Amino acid sequence: MSVGQPAPDGNGGRPVPPRDRLQPASAVEAGPAYMAWATGSLVRPARGLFVLEWSWRRMTEAHLAESARVDALWSARSGWAMAGPDGPTLDVAWVETTGDDAFELLRALYELAASRGHERVALTVPAVDWMVAALNRSGFESFGLTVYETAV
Repeated sequence: MSVGQPAPDGNGGRPVPPRDRLQPASAVEAGPAYMAWATGSLVRPARGLFVLEWSWRRMTEAHLAESARVDALWSARSGWAMAGPDGPTLDVAWVETTGDDAFELLRALYELAASRGHERVALTVPAVDWMVAALNRSGFESFGLTVYETAV
């Protein structure tokens, strides 16, 4: 798992808007979002889990539907995100995307946070190579959370 927040480099100029913008998703989108995740490349390294308020939970479609009901499920062409405010931070509890779209989804999350007055974005995601590369390219700083498991 990787936890990070943006630490963008640049010339201090106006940020370039992302090509893809997140829109609030309805509870109807919970099913497709869950199916994309359950068959995608992030579910296995995440062990089917996501973190919400520092508590690990097994992801279900009901979690996504509830997030939509409280305006915390977001969709874009590049993927989905479960994200909501935590003080000055946009806290992203879950994402579904692909290696080809991860960078654009991260840019869209950054834009969403900026448009809502947040000072930072924080997310916990599996440390798969393409996600780590997208996070690094997006200027996120990793805080190196590692989850261990063993068979019983």
